[in-house]
Amino acid sequence: MLLGLDGVHVERVDRRDGLLIVTVSSPAAPTGCPSCGVVATGRGRRRRVLHDVPGVTRVRIVWRQRVWRCDEVGCARRG
Repeated sequence: MLLGLDGVHVERVDRRDGLLIVTVSSPAAPTGCPSCGVVATGRGRRRRVLHDVPGVTRVRIVWRQRVWRCDEVGCARRG
């Protein structure tokens, strides 16, 4: 468990110019649409950069966040 986010795992750790860069992601597991419950389709990952993480050294967390799409015809979140 990293930063209280269950299921997030560390992919890579780099150190550059006094900065610790930690790249994390969540596992590729089936996820249901929050509106209709149909299993959503993965459509890649979005890169989120978290700054100002408290620690002894400067830390930047790069989160490779999964992006989902609902394919259910009648769903308001379809896209």
